[in-house]
Amino acid sequence: MNASIAGKRQALGARTRAWRPELPGWLAALMSAPIGLCFLALVFYPMIKLVIESFGTGNLDAYWSAVTDPVKLRALGTTLWVSAAVMVVSLILAFVIAWSLRTSKSVLLRSALWVGLLMPMAMSAVVQNYVWIVILGRNGVLNSLLNSVGLPSIGLLYTPGAVIVAMVYTLLPFAVFPLVVTFSTIPNRVLQAAESLGAGWLTTMRTVVLPLSVPGLFITGVLVFVLSLGFYVTPIIMGGPRATFLAKVIQDDLMMRFDRPGASATSVIMMVVALGIVALAIRVVGRERFERALG
Repeated sequence: MNASIAGKRQALGARTRAWRPELPGWLAALMSAPIGLCFLALVFYPMIKLVIESFGTGNLDAYWSAVTDPVKLRALGTTLWVSAAVMVVSLILAFVIAWSLRTSKSVLLRSALWVGLLMPMAMSAVVQNYVWIVILGRNGVLNSLLNSVGLPSIGLLYTPGAVIVAMVYTLLPFAVFPLVVTFSTIPNRVLQAAESLGAGWLTTMRTVVLPLSVPGLFITGVLVFVLSLGFYVTPIIMGGPRATFLAKVIQDDLMMRFDRPGASATSVIMMVVALGIVALAIRVVGRERFERALG
């Protein structure tokens, strides 16, 4: 009797295909077809068209103008140093916030941090920037507080500092999320071992946490820097009409000078810079670490 049941089970198991988590190739291709078509239509085709338009009548005049025009060079320099400043400030703040989310036992603190991080993502860029105008304006909240304690007003609005503050506020979630993933890979036993050996908080952060999180910090910095390069609304609103950011120069080429090849060439240069930075990051830390750090 038992032998008969065992034989039936074995025969049934032989007829039944073993379950595998991987999808069949045809089904995976079918399910990924919509996003693949969207990528081709909304990303690949515009990029190819942008490159073609940048050559104008078939020469490199637009590229030569982009790399020799002092206005565009100054705009490129301003964009690069502001993006670098945003990256540094975002990394410092994100490190503290992500580590607090990783280690804090207070549900109230973690909830408050998550709400503060997700709030910018629930508002449009225009609303975010006008909130900062209310805070940093000549008669804004910050100057009212300074005047109430007898200090003079400061003119932060329409300065690079105001642009950096507003961009950091917008990009901070994109810096915190990868670092939360990075810190979650550090085992508690490593921290406990450092504590048992007499290491204080600062020593543990310097000798244990920071070395283990260097790849994540590097990738997060690259992500924030690349996102900062393409900002358009924030530099115009917070930096004023005289803000010389590369996105504003591209917009002027299109809408004021009607120079499509020039705008396309400048856009291609900025795109190449961004892709080059990402490629360098993947080369330095490795593709597997890069994808893991991004969650």
